Amino acid sequence: MTNTLQIGARTAARNAVRESIADVQWQRNDTFTRELSTELQQHAFVQHPLIAAMNAGEGSLEWLRGFYLDTVHAVSGRFIDYVLQAVLNCAQIEDRIGRRGVTAARFLLQINVIDELGFEPGASVEGFIGNPGKAHVLQLYDVLEQLGISEAMVRAHRASSAAIHMANVLETNRNDHLRLATVLAAYESTLSPWSDCWATATRALSTVDTGRGYHAIHVEDHDGHVVDDDHSEDSWHIVRQALTLERTEEVRHLALHLMDTCQSYVDYQFRLLRTQSRSPVYA
Repeated sequence: MTNTLQIGARTAARNAVRESIADVQWQRNDTFTRELSTELQQHAFVQHPLIAAMNAGEGSLEWLRGFYLDTVHAVSGRFIDYVLQAVLNCAQIEDRIGRRGVTAARFLLQINVIDELGFEPGASVEGFIGNPGKAHVLQLYDVLEQLGISEAMVRAHRASSAAIHMANVLETNRNDHLRLATVLAAYESTLSPWSDCWATATRALSTVDTGRGYHAIHVEDHDGHVVDDDHSEDSWHIVRQALTLERTEEVRHLALHLMDTCQSYVDYQFRLLRTQSRSPVYA
């Protein structure tokens, strides 16, 4: 095993995940997942005209509130639930990768979990700084409150069929380790342009300060770093560890199905924006 004393926790965990399967299998799976990730980047979901519309400040406050409510239902409100589920699911492949491999995968996923829950590296006696209020989902709920959306309103929201279909992709795959890891990796790989335009639209259409809180977490910092990039590569490591040759096409199909479902969701939101916006609509 790699000497974990001289390197960071994320690097140590990724190395241990890689070392838990044969090198030839890792190389094959690494090549496949990188090609798949490139294919996802070319999907219409990642190139959707709603991104440009939101970056241009199109829409209305009414539309923006609806977008938040539906997106919370579709993915953002419960994303941490599925990362936690992925930690449990690692046991499904213990017969093949052993206890050390399972532990390495769980360690890596737990770094994602503590990021999501608001922990930060620290030099204090306890080793961590942060507090529950910095959890990503609570930072999102803080934005909702600033938009006049209470937690009770979130619970009472009647999600669109497009949002329900998106949510179902996560829910129907939550109990299969490889399939859930694939969905998480595909999401994390393709959300960066959406995080950027969501922050831009919020800044343009409301009084929310996107320079801090939820939206500041998911856009580039001054060094060009995005936390979603870390989480994306972590999730692809989990996929590479779990993937077997006979399930390769299944994984590709699932990732593209997710992209198609996401595209249908943003198609719906784009139609709403065009209907509700006071600005000139797109042709």
